[in-house]
Amino acid sequence: MWYVIITVVLFTIVNGQSSSFITVQNGRLTLNNEDYMYVGTNFWYGANLASQGPGGNRSRLLRELDRLHSLGVDNLRLQAGSEGPNTEPWRMVPAMQPEPGIYDEAILDGLDFLLYEMNKRQMRAVMCLNNFWQWSGGFAQYVVWAGGAKSIPYPGDSNVFDSFSARFYELPRALELFNNHIQFIVKRTNKYNNISYAEDPTIMSWNLANELSQHGNLNLTWLNHTACLLKQLAPKQLITTGSDGHSTSKNFINEHASQCIDYATIHLWVENWGIHDPHNSSATFPLALAAAKKFIDDRAAYKDKPIVLEEFGISR
Repeated sequence: MWYVIITVVLFTIVNGQSSSFITVQNGRLTLNNEDYMYVGTNFWYGANLASQGPGGNRSRLLRELDRLHSLGVDNLRLQAGSEGPNTEPWRMVPAMQPEPGIYDEAILDGLDFLLYEMNKRQMRAVMCLNNFWQWSGGFAQYVVWAGGAKSIPYPGDSNVFDSFSARFYELPRALELFNNHIQFIVKRTNKYNNISYAEDPTIMSWNLANELSQHGNLNLTWLNHTACLLKQLAPKQLITTGSDGHSTSKNFINEHASQCIDYATIHLWVENWGIHDPHNSSATFPLALAAAKKFIDDRAAYKDKPIVLEEFGISR
């Protein structure tokens, strides 16, 4: 039987700390040999909020974690990589990595503290290491750092930006810089519990990148190499893509075919995809609902690995 894990807000959390790793057995996510069903949300700003530097607010962080815990949310998707410089527009700042190989210790300390506090609440983390989109720097910033361009083309035509960001896969220097970041983060030791990230069961999995493929432009050779690098560095934790799975069913299958990918991901944004118009909801919502169901059913036909509906949303 095939299962799609939907991250919606209703569940029950047992008090205590996370001590066992999430695994995949027979096509299902498991914890202590039992099915692991979770309720999650994006918490991309968590490391910045947990920082004791500019933009940080630990009192607010603890309130938000407690509130999420009370709602039954027990899995947070964190941005474990953001790239500078901090002067760029439409960017989360301060960046974790304002220059290649140079890190903001306050943001790293914030990530340590966040994971430490999540463990107290028996929450699990999905660590997203990169981003197709510019709001964290991501692929586009790596393209600039690698000498592929002097600046990022924003704002502007989305197709122009998509093509620019996808150049990440073509630039050996960009891939080298990202590999350096992967090793730096995965090998890091948390200052609050003295546990290596790779040995911390609080971390359920690693996302290669947020929505790493647009229009089927993903480099599958890179994906397999990078997933296997992560699996080598963190063999006790799960590896996944962070893909929205929106391109085609065939591309979705190819994106998750690597033996080093443990489970598949999809994102569902009917408004972003031009299916739902919030200004004409009465006419477009039924179409959006049907399209959403078809999208999930089509992806759920892939029975090799668990699937997580990692993001979804619609205007109220």
